[in-house]
Amino acid sequence: MTSPTTLRRRGATPLRAMAVLFAVLLGMTIQAFPAAADESICGHNVGGAILVKYVELNRTASPLKCPVSEELTNPDGAGRRQEFEGGTIYWHPTLSDGAHPIWGKIGAMWGQYGWERGAFGYPTSDELWDEAYKSKYQMFSKNRLTIFWSAGNGDHGCAGQCVGYEGSTGTDWFKRTRVEIPIGGDHDGKPTVRTYPTEDGFMNARTDFTAAWNQMWSLAPYPNGLSRGQHNSVYEQFACHAKYADKYLFPGGWNTGLSWDLESYRRDVGMLYATSLPTFLIHTCEW
Repeated sequence: MTSPTTLRRRGATPLRAMAVLFAVLLGMTIQAFPAAADESICGHNVGGAILVKYVELNRTASPLKCPVSEELTNPDGAGRRQEFEGGTIYWHPTLSDGAHPIWGKIGAMWGQYGWERGAFGYPTSDELWDEAYKSKYQMFSKNRLTIFWSAGNGDHGCAGQCVGYEGSTGTDWFKRTRVEIPIGGDHDGKPTVRTYPTEDGFMNARTDFTAAWNQMWSLAPYPNGLSRGQHNSVYEQFACHAKYADKYLFPGGWNTGLSWDLESYRRDVGMLYATSLPTFLIHTCEW
């Protein structure tokens, strides 16, 4: 389990008062299901769907521990949240598929991208286990996105502890895009991007690097905090993979493997070095 951390939020702003007022009135009519009498726990009232989830998680014996706030209205005016010592439970009448807790590294990553108003939207599941990647993950309402945390699975950006996210709605040229961000070690905080082309993507991404790049990033948020050099390096690696993907020179499928793995810790070498044939034969997209 990711280490519990209470998500401290900003308050709602007075902007868009009319829209917020309308949403508040809407939320008042359909708030927290199923109906549950409020309980006073650790000096704070907990009720509705948030209480149902809290009871399901075993109340103060859960990683959430004690509530530290009353139920709060989110800036959209319809969603609700309640803060606890070990995390926060979120609920929305139409977007969250019930009430769900969020905490730890997954919660911190979610907050960095704007909480429920950001790229991921509301949590739509509790934390789940992904055996293939040996990671905890949580699902969100926008674009079928997930955020994950792993203690380390020995692979790429998650060789050691990592956090990251993945989008898998698919496009003509890409099935999914996964961003892995190491925590600690030589590449601390430097994302590895793993994108999985479709057959059409393997064949045609080379015809328009920019269109292919935009399709890849339509599946998942572009990583926060990349420097210009890191951005250039990731793009150069992407262009190299796209240009030289081939499944006819060698038996066994595409020479790049099922995914194109783009490491932001690699140098910015310039497009000429990255994509010219003589230098490709030296670096094979891994300089």
